[in-house]
Amino acid sequence: MPTEQHWLFSAFRLDPRNEQLWRGQKEIVLRPKTFDVLRYLVEHPRQLVTKAALLDAVWPKVAVSDSMPAICVGELRRALGDEASTPHLIETVHARGYRLNAEVTTTPAGAPTTPQPPRPEPAPIFVGRETELALLRSRFQEARSGQRRIVFVAGEPGIGKTAFVGVFLESVATEDTGLLVGRGQCVEQYGAGEPYMPVLEALGRLCQEPAGGRVIEILRQFAPMWLAQMPALITPDERARLQIETQGITQQRMLREMTQALEVLTADASLVLVLEDLQWSDCSTLELISALAARREAARLMVVATYRPVEMLTGDHRLRTMKEELELHRECEEIRLKFLNQDNVADYLTKRLATGSPRRFGFWASAIHRRSDGNPLFMVNVVDYLIDARLLGTQREITAGQFAKVPRFDRLDVPKSIRQMIERNFDLLKPDEQAVLEAASVVGAEFSAAGVAAALEREVSDVETSCLELSRREQFLSARTPISWPDGTLATGFRFHHALYQEVLYARVPAALRLRLHGRIAEREEAAYGERAHQIATSLAHHYSSANHKDKAVKYFQLAARQAAGRGAVVEAEGHYSRALSLLGQLPTGAERDRRELALQIGLGSALWASKSWSHPDTGSAFRRAQELGEILGETKQVLTVLLALGSSAVSSGQYKLAKDLGERLLLAAEGRGDRVSLCAAHTFLGQTLIWRAQFADAQKHLELGSGYYSAADVSGLASWGVDAPALTALVTLVLGFPDRARQLMNLAEQRSNQRGDLFRAGMVHMWGAAFYVRLRDEQAAFEHAEMLSRLAAKQPVWTGMAEGYKGQALLLQGNWEKAIGYLRRSMDLNREVGLIGTLPWSRLDLAECLAGEGRLDEALAQLIQTIPETEELAYLRCPTLWKHANLLAQSNADTAEVEAAYCEAIDCTRKQEARFYELEATTAYARWLNGTGRSAEAHAILTKIYLLFTEGFDAPALKDAKTLLDEIPRTAKKRAPRRA
Repeated sequence: MPTEQHWLFSAFRLDPRNEQLWRGQKEIVLRPKTFDVLRYLVEHPRQLVTKAALLDAVWPKVAVSDSMPAICVGELRRALGDEASTPHLIETVHARGYRLNAEVTTTPAGAPTTPQPPRPEPAPIFVGRETELALLRSRFQEARSGQRRIVFVAGEPGIGKTAFVGVFLESVATEDTGLLVGRGQCVEQYGAGEPYMPVLEALGRLCQEPAGGRVIEILRQFAPMWLAQMPALITPDERARLQIETQGITQQRMLREMTQALEVLTADASLVLVLEDLQWSDCSTLELISALAARREAARLMVVATYRPVEMLTGDHRLRTMKEELELHRECEEIRLKFLNQDNVADYLTKRLATGSPRRFGFWASAIHRRSDGNPLFMVNVVDYLIDARLLGTQREITAGQFAKVPRFDRLDVPKSIRQMIERNFDLLKPDEQAVLEAASVVGAEFSAAGVAAALEREVSDVETSCLELSRREQFLSARTPISWPDGTLATGFRFHHALYQEVLYARVPAALRLRLHGRIAEREEAAYGERAHQIATSLAHHYSSANHKDKAVKYFQLAARQAAGRGAVVEAEGHYSRALSLLGQLPTGAERDRRELALQIGLGSALWASKSWSHPDTGSAFRRAQELGEILGETKQVLTVLLALGSSAVSSGQYKLAKDLGERLLLAAEGRGDRVSLCAAHTFLGQTLIWRAQFADAQKHLELGSGYYSAADVSGLASWGVDAPALTALVTLVLGFPDRARQLMNLAEQRSNQRGDLFRAGMVHMWGAAFYVRLRDEQAAFEHAEMLSRLAAKQPVWTGMAEGYKGQALLLQGNWEKAIGYLRRSMDLNREVGLIGTLPWSRLDLAECLAGEGRLDEALAQLIQTIPETEELAYLRCPTLWKHANLLAQSNADTAEVEAAYCEAIDCTRKQEARFYELEATTAYARWLNGTGRSAEAHAILTKIYLLFTEGFDAPALKDAKTLLDEIPRTAKKRAPRRA
C-alpha cells in the first residue's frame, strides 16, 4: 500500500485521512466543513479559489448561503492566528474569493510533524563585476523614480549573465521591499515559437507571488487578452468568457493592453522584468520591448534582458535590428560582461577556499585562467574538478604547503572545453540519473517531471524523486513550482541550470531514442490537455515533428500559426505555416491533403503579406497555389480570399488592368454568396482598382457600398476591408472636388482603424492617409502618417519602402529637394527589392518635381517621359503627369505651341476623367502661364470657370492658390494709351 501523505504549510500539518490539523504536537480542532475549506485551499496553494468553487467543492448539491465560505475562512483565520486586516496565510481577493499564500509540501505520515525550513542555498561568489553591478543598480534607481529603463546584459555562453542578474536582484530587493520581479526564459527549440512566451511566463510567476492577486486584477481590467492566455490563473468559466470577449486579437491591441497594464502596475510599485536568452526570443516579445521603450509615460519599470552576442552575427537577426533602433533613439542601454581576468580568478579562489590572500593563489589563478579563458562557468567547473579529485583538498583545508605538493597543473587531465566538462560531470552520475537527465533534455530547458516520466515510461514519483535529488545537490537542475496539467496531473517543475547543460545532453541522445522520446512526450501532453491541446500547440508541433509524426505535427504547426497570427505575430505565423507545408508535402496525396494545403497556403500568404509584401514572389506563389486548390475543390469562400490576395498582388506589381478584372470576378463570386462580409470586401477592392483606372465615379459608388457593408462586430479577415474603405473613398472624393467631405471620410477611416486594432489595416489607413494629405499639400499630416508607417515597418517590414516614399513626398512639399530625393530613391530601391513595382511611377513623378526644384530640368523631363507611358496602366496618375510635364516644358522655355498643347492635353484628360480637383490644379498652372505670356483675360476666364464649380474646401492650398491668382490677374487686357501728336 502507498504511504499515507500529510500536507505541510507554514508551521502546520494537515492529515487529510483523519481530518486533523496539527501545529507541532498540538491538534487544532476544526468543524468538518471548515476543515474541508482548508483542505481545498491547501490543494490549490497560491491560486485564486473562488467562492463558487468552494461552494461546489465543500457543499455539493446543497443549497447554502453564499456567506458560508466567508464564515469558514473567518474560523480558519482565528485557528491559524491569521489577521484578516494583515493576512499572512489566507488572502481575501475582493469580490472574487481567497488564496492560500504558503508553500505546501508533503511528507509521509509519521515523519517529523514540524515542517523543516528549506536548506539555504550558498550565496553565489561574486567577482569581477563590481563596475557593471554599480551601473545596473544606478539604472534601477532611475527606474524607481519613474524613468523606465531597458537594459541588455550581453555575454557569451557561461559568462555568468544569469548569476549577475541574480546578484543584482538580491541587492535591490533589500532597498525596495515592495519590489516586484517577473522572470521569463526564451527557449531555442521553439524557434519562431510561442508569441510572448517569456513574458507570459514572467507574468505567471509574478501572479504566484504574494502580490499576485493585484497583478491578476490589473490584467483582468487592462489586459484581458493576456489573462486569457494564462489558464492556470483563472477559472475555466472566466477563461471561456474572456475568449469570447477577446475575439479578433491583434498584436497592436496586445501591445496596447500590456503597456497600459504595466503602467498601472508600476504606478505605486517598482517592477523588474527579467527576460533571459533573448537571442531566442519570438518576434512578438521584441515588439513588446520596443513598445515599452517608446512610451513616454512615467513608469517604475525596468526591463533586464540577457542575450548572447554570438547568436546575432547575422545582419538580419531581429533582436539586433530592434536593439539598434532603440539605441538610435537612446531608449536602451547595454552592459557587456567580459571574461574574468587572472586577478578575478584569484579573488574567486580566495572566497571559495576561505583562506589566505589573493597573492597566495597566483600560480593557480594563472593556470586556471589559462585553461578556462576566464569563462566563469568553465572556471567554476575546473575548480570543482580539482577539489573533487582531492588535488586541492577540501575547501577549508588548503595550506601553502599543500599547494606546493600538487603536481603541475599543465599535466592534469583536465577537459579542454565546457562541453567536455559537462560530459565529465554527467558521467559521474548514476545510470538512472543519467537516463532522467537525457530524457529531460528532450522535454526542454524547462520541464515537468511528468513529461520526463512519460518519455521514460516510468512513475512520476520516481522521476520526481531523482530530479529533486539532483536539484538538492545542485547538479544540472533546480526545482521550480509544481506544474499542473488539465487532466489533474501535478508534478514538480524543473529547469536546467544553464541552457548549455540541456544542449550538451540532448546531443548525447541517440537519434532513434530521441525519436521515441519525443513521441511519448507528445502523446502524453496531448492526452493530458485533451480539448485544450491547442494551448500547447507549439510544444506539440515541436515534439511530433521531432518524433517524425508528420500528420500530427502539421496539425499543431497550423494551430500554432493561427494563434500567432491572431496575436499579430506574423513572422512567427509565417515560420509555423512553412514548417507545416514542408511536412504536409511528405504525406500521401488526395483531396483531404489538398484541403489542408489550401488552408495552409492561404494562411502563409496572409502572413507573408505583412512580413514581406503583397507582391513578394513568395506571397504570390502561396496565393496562386491556393487559387488552384480552391478551384479544384470548389471552396467558394476560400477562392474569395485568394482572389483578394491576387488582386492586391496585381496592384502592387503595377498590373492595374489585371487587378480590375480580378475585382470584377471577385464581386460576381461575392454576389453569388450574398453575405455582407463578402460584399464588403468585394466592393471595396473593386472600388480601389477603379481608382487606379481613373473611373472615379464608379469607384466612389463601389467604395461607399463596401463601407456600408462593414460591421465592427465582424472580426473576420474579409470584413477588415471595410476599415480602409472610407480612406479610399476620401481619395476619390477629393479628386472629384469635395475636400471637406473627403477629410470627414479620412477621419472615419482612422476611427475604424483605432477601434479594430488590426495592425495591418492600420498600416493601410496610414498609407492612404499619407497619400491623401500629400494631394491636399498638408505636409505635416502627411509626415505624421509616414512616421506611423515607419513604426509599423519595424513590426511588419512591408511598410518600409512606403514609409520612406511618403516622407520624401512630405519633404518635397516643404521644398527640401535634396533630402526628399534621398528618401525617394531609397523608397524606390526598397520597393523594387520586395516587388512593389506599382509604386515606382509615383516615385518617379515626385522625383521629377524634386529635380525640377533643383533646376535639373533635363533630368526631370527624362523621369516624366519615362512615366507617361506607364499611365496607360495607372490612369490615376495620367493627369498629374501631363500637367507637370507641361510645367516642365514651360520652365524649359519650350516652344509656346508645344507648351500650350501640353496644358490643353492635361486639362482635357482631367475633364474626361471628371477629376475636378485635378482640373483645378492643371488649370491654375495653365492660367499662370497664360498670364505670363500676356493672355490675362483668357487666363482669368478659364480659371474662374473651374473655380466657381467648387462649393467647399476653400481652405485647401489648391483652392487658395487659384483664388490668389484670380485676384492678381486683371479681367481684361489693358488698353494702350494713345500717342500724343
